[in-house]
Amino acid sequence: MSWLERKWWFMSITSFLGFIATLLLFKTAEYSLPFYSGSSLSQYAVFFATFFCLQRALSLGIWLVVLVFNPKIAMR
Repeated sequence: MSWLERKWWFMSITSFLGFIATLLLFKTAEYSLPFYSGSSLSQYAVFFATFFCLQRALSLGIWLVVLVFNPKIAMR
């Protein structure tokens, strides 16, 4: 984990964007959200696995953009 990824504001931004992306992905796939229906454990597992993967991908992508435009911040 880089210095930038340890900052609380960076994690909150990527988590928020990951949550929104997960909701949009589930809505596009017409997959029922586990919060609104009588859901099983597998629906929660799929939701949180999708969220975690999207959050980590966004974290990497944003870190790479920062690395390209301002390497001093990303490499602390």
